[in-house]
Formats: sequence, C-alpha cells, structure tokens
Amino acid sequence: MKIPRPPMRKARIEIIPMIDTIFFLLVFFMIASLNMTRMRAIAVALPKSSPAAMASSGGAGGGGDLILTLTESGDYYLGKQRLGSDPQALQAALTDRLRTAAPRDVVLNLGKQQTTQSLVSVMDVLNHARTATGKDVPVLIATEPVDQEGRALPSTPQAGTR
Repeated sequence: MKIPRPPMRKARIEIIPMIDTIFFLLVFFMIASLNMTRMRAIAVALPKSSPAAMASSGGAGGGGDLILTLTESGDYYLGKQRLGSDPQALQAALTDRLRTAAPRDVVLNLGKQQTTQSLVSVMDVLNHARTATGKDVPVLIATEPVDQEGRALPSTPQAGTR
C-alpha cells in the first residue's frame, strides 16, 4: 500500500525578523559601548575676566607706543614708572596717561613666568581704558622683550658687551 505524501513546500527565509534582531543588537552594542567609554581629560583652569565697566576719559594729545610691563615678580611698569602689583594702581596710571597723551599702541610685555590668568587680568584693565577721544586702546602683545622705544632686545648678550 502506498501512502500519499503531502506535496513538499519550498522553505522560506523571512528577512524582516532578522532585520529587527540585527537592529536591536546594533542598538544594544552602541549603548553598551557608550557606557564603557571612559572620558580621560585634563582639567584646565580657564582664565576669568571681570565684567567690563566701560568708562571714557577726556583730554587730547599724541605720542608713540606705550610699554606696559608685568614682571615675573608681579610688578607693573608703565613706561619706566613702577606702579607696584596693584591692578587698581595700573588702571589709575593708565587712565592718567591716556588723558595726557594718546599712544599709537600699548605694547604689553609679560615676564616669561607669568600665567595666562595674569595676561587676561591685564587685558581686562586695558579693556576698561579709553583714549582721550573715547576709543578703545590698541594693544599689542610683545612675544620678545622690548625696550622703551618698542625695539626688540637681543635674547643673548652680544660679544664684547656686558
């Protein structure tokens, strides 16, 4: 006796459940990898500036460059005049100097051991200063030591000089 067999159906592979499974695996590994990543960074102390309280000064005059020096010991010099280490004394002296003569530029000369915070503090004082006409003070930052006329000083003593 012969038993009839049902006709063979061809096997079908459903791709939609496979796509869903792969998508969920992808999402799982992405979230897992974000939680496993350790952010290693160096903490940086960024400089802070005080709010600008702008004040204009009156007067007129003309002149060359004004050299503002911050020494490694923290003392301010405006030209050859020593002002000490008080930023308010620098602000007052700068305001007086700008009333009597408007320099072309203020050349900022910092000691090599000064921090970025020192630079920002001095720039904040210069930001408050105005020329006799009420304009901003043009500031240059010296990358090498300069003399009172704004000329670069030699980095090493020349032969035959002391």
